[in-house]
Amino acid sequence: AALKINPEFADPLYNWGRVLVAQAERKKGKAVQQLLMRAAQKYEEALKIEPDKIAALDNWGHVLFYLAQATSGKQADQLWTQAAEKFEAIVRRDPKDCDALTNGAMVLLKHSLIKTVEEADRMWTLAAEKCKAALKLKPDDHTAFYNWSLALQLRADNSIPKEAKRLHELANEKLAAARAIAPELYPVEEDEEPKVQPKKRSSARRRKRKKS
Repeated sequence: AALKINPEFADPLYNWGRVLVAQAERKKGKAVQQLLMRAAQKYEEALKIEPDKIAALDNWGHVLFYLAQATSGKQADQLWTQAAEKFEAIVRRDPKDCDALTNGAMVLLKHSLIKTVEEADRMWTLAAEKCKAALKLKPDDHTAFYNWSLALQLRADNSIPKEAKRLHELANEKLAAARAIAPELYPVEEDEEPKVQPKKRSSARRRKRKKS
């Protein structure tokens, strides 16, 4: 009813998207993707009404992240690109948004895994730059340190031995920094393989956005 009475308002569409995401979290299989695709559509519709609605961009970026992980090939490539665009759009609106920078870096790292080495190398470099920018804003951002370590690790794995050694050492330094800040999130494991996950915006930050 609210949508029919006030179709120019973005909040009902945004909230609808959140409800669909919540429903997807309780489902399995194709139902999850279907609900997430509907949620993405609602966020898109909300942003047509209110283009600077940061929360909608952020949620849309996360939805695209999960959709990209569930697909492959050309479709995954497009979804990763779209997810990166959403976080970049947040940074354009607010260059001091640390979460958008770290999430943008995370998407680039995931996307790089399905690209050629040449394309991936550019993504690793850009991801590292985003992490550096995030750490200038928030020096204790463990996610930024962790994603930076991943970018260095990926570059090392695709470099000549001498350069690889240097990059591995730098990657270990960044990982150690992340562990020093949040040891419970990055336990030391034998033959560990770091995983990249999106950083969810805190509820306090969401409330702050709502006031602005």
